[in-house]
Amino acid sequence: METKIHPIVKLINVALQEKKMTDYEAGKQAGINRSTVGRILAGESSPTLDKLEALAKVAGVEIKATKTK
Repeated sequence: METKIHPIVKLINVALQEKKMTDYEAGKQAGINRSTVGRILAGESSPTLDKLEALAKVAGVEIKATKTK
């Protein structure tokens, strides 16, 4: 079964790869365990918004969320 990775996670992953940043380095800067970063980027974990925002910041990606009515 193929894992479906959310487009935001894909974008963060590409940005981290462009920075040549390892899961360990990204996790250390984002305050997230390396193995958790790996699971998030592989689509094996559903991260909280806080974790996504932290990884996005490290990757240089801006996430904007708006409340729907």
